[in-house]
Amino acid sequence: MGQYFKAYVENSASKSLGKMMEFGYMHQSYVATICTMIYQNPQIVAFVGDYASGNKAYDVAWNQGNEELDMNINLIEDINKMYLVNHSKKEYVYLKDYYELNNDVKHNRCMHPLALLASIGNDENSGGNYPLWFTSEENSKLVGSWALDHISIEKQKNDFISAKYNELAPRFPLLFDN
Repeated sequence: MGQYFKAYVENSASKSLGKMMEFGYMHQSYVATICTMIYQNPQIVAFVGDYASGNKAYDVAWNQGNEELDMNINLIEDINKMYLVNHSKKEYVYLKDYYELNNDVKHNRCMHPLALLASIGNDENSGGNYPLWFTSEENSKLVGSWALDHISIEKQKNDFISAKYNELAPRFPLLFDN
């Protein structure tokens, strides 16, 4: 069975769902669609697991009338070479560097940092979750740390982000990380 997740983006939630280890990769349309929705448009974002009841986003994502995620929107080209910015915590991830650091070259797969950073309930139960033992204790604490924060994708690192925001370089490998 395992846990399923739904995307929660401020003022909307998705009927689309899947297991974190099925949809949470870079270059897959589900997360790319969410990234397009928040392109230069900071929104409250979370990926809410069905075992995460008791959270304010849970009711919206799982119980209220949700709309189908429009998978036919025009995706932003090169979005995985841009900046994933958390305006609430004043942090960012440069997606191009993140990909180079985390890509499993053998299988050409890489977990998208948005799916993990903004997850709620990833550690609840098992099956479909990102296994926290894949990464270090320091990086496992980052999983879910951006949930329900104002997040956007930005094309360039402007002066404000450069001066006021801290860069994160999370390691979310797909193989055991010693």
